[in-house]
Order: sequence, then structure tokens, then C-alpha cells
Amino acid sequence: MKSYETANFRFDSAAQWSYLFYLVVGLIILKSQALKSTVDWFCLLLAKLAFGLGSVFDSRLVREHSILYVEDYAHGIDITPACGALIFSLVLITGVLTFKKKHIKALPLAIGAFLVIQALNVLRILSLVYARYFDHTTFDIIHEKMWPVVFSLVTAALFYKIVHVRNLPSTQKN
Repeated sequence: MKSYETANFRFDSAAQWSYLFYLVVGLIILKSQALKSTVDWFCLLLAKLAFGLGSVFDSRLVREHSILYVEDYAHGIDITPACGALIFSLVLITGVLTFKKKHIKALPLAIGAFLVIQALNVLRILSLVYARYFDHTTFDIIHEKMWPVVFSLVTAALFYKIVHVRNLPSTQKN
């Protein structure tokens, strides 16, 4: 396989295998019982953030622990570990830390990318609450089709921006 390398970026066979290894280890750890309470706390935090943002615009929004719903409607959205967009965050952070040569410079970028994905996730949660409130068919399409594609595209765009574009040679001033 052809290798590509700049001063800050490496993409070779060893980096690809490292990425796969770290990704699998990360997925195992993320799904382990050891992190269950941390992941549950994170999901509760997402529910609180979504409720805080949503209640600014709609006073009918209700939160019961990690469940969000509109006041008049009995069916809500339970923010579970699957709703945390943690897989997309893991894919992005692992990629950034694996392919960037200088991990100290990559860490703030990875943290920023994580925050962007989670901000988008809060908007996703609110959109799903209202989609379920208005129409179940729309909810299923938005939840299972639209948002996974949006997260995939955003993850790819952030990875490109962080790893590739930052490594283009700077233009020299004359």
C-alpha cells in the first residue's frame, strides 16, 4: 500500500493497523461494565443539556431523569448509551490521535471535535423528541436514516479538516 506522510500526518500500513487496533479496544472499553456508570452519567448530561436548550424555546418540554418528552404526549425519548454519539466520537478521536504525528497538538483538536459532535447530538435529541411528538413515521426515518448519515458526514468532514487540511503547506508571503 502506498504511504502518505507530511510533517504532521502519517498514513501508512502501520498507522492503519494501529487505528483498527485502537478502535476495537476503544469499542470494547466503551461497551464494558467498567464504564457503564460513566456512560450513563454522560447520557444524563446530554438529556439535561437538550432539556435546557429545548426549554428555552418550548415550555412544554419535560425531563424525567434521562427521558425527554413534550408535556401533552406520553411517548418520549430515553437518552441511552446508544444515543450518545459516542461511537462517532470514538472513530474521530481515534483517527486524529493515530494519524497525527504530534499527539500533544492533536489532543485539543480531538476534544474540540468531540464537543462539535456532542453539540450536534443535542440538536439531534431535540429533533427526535419533536419528530416523535408530531409523527411516528417521520421519527423512524429521521432516527434510523437521516441522523446516522449526518453524523457520518460530519465525522468525515471533521477528520478531513483536522488531519488533512491543517497539513497543507503554508503559502509564503513575497
